[in-house]
Amino acid sequence: MNKEIVLLIHGFGSNNRVWDAYKELFLENNFCVVVPNLRHHGPGDSLVGFEKVGLIDYVDDLETLIKSFGLQPIIVGYSMGGLLALKLMERGYGKLGVCLAPAAPRGINAISLSVLRLFFRNLLVWRFWKKVHKPRFSSARFGALGHLPISEAREIFELTSSAESGRVGVEIGFPIFDRRRASSLDETKIKCPVLVIGAQRDTVTPIGIARGVARMIADVSDYIEYPKFGHWLMSGQEFDKVSSDCLKWIARKLDKG
Repeated sequence: MNKEIVLLIHGFGSNNRVWDAYKELFLENNFCVVVPNLRHHGPGDSLVGFEKVGLIDYVDDLETLIKSFGLQPIIVGYSMGGLLALKLMERGYGKLGVCLAPAAPRGINAISLSVLRLFFRNLLVWRFWKKVHKPRFSSARFGALGHLPISEAREIFELTSSAESGRVGVEIGFPIFDRRRASSLDETKIKCPVLVIGAQRDTVTPIGIARGVARMIADVSDYIEYPKFGHWLMSGQEFDKVSSDCLKWIARKLDKG
């Protein structure tokens, strides 16, 4: 009997190392785990042409990967990866889906004062939507890692950060200017069960986004909200609680299947 495949999709300005703890946990629970880097996000990857890359390119790459599996995976996405997971489910992929602190589909406001502060320096760059933006520790510290000791936060940043395409930032944060409507989502096409997870202290993907996504796909979704957690759900007590709840939910859904 083939093992269930778990596909873990990282988020904006990061790489697949954000999933290290989750990868080990899923392996320990007898899943096959696939943890790709999105295009241009791997350590040492060339940034040539990165400024032209958008959300649909990421989704197309992931679709090609899924087609190689031979069976439907459990798709788990974090932050922007949560939006990419939804886009894959819209295309008919996924036995189950899990979206951790997902980025906003078109129609759900992604902008708050904390988000503007987080990306303010990027927005000051001339024609920022046509540029590649390097990661900054100060932004990561403000946005996701501020609750951690500075030495631990810097270690995580060095391990997991990546450059990102300004085009992607516009597609998620300012979709009104995106003629391709890359972040749009036809929720009626999502048929598999989806767990949406939100964190009330999230300053990167504010809690209204997770709540909005859960409402948007209410026919297929379950929703868990953590009042004391922020955006970083990938280590420490956040990982312990969130990963445990994810595993329990996945087990229940697989038993029903």
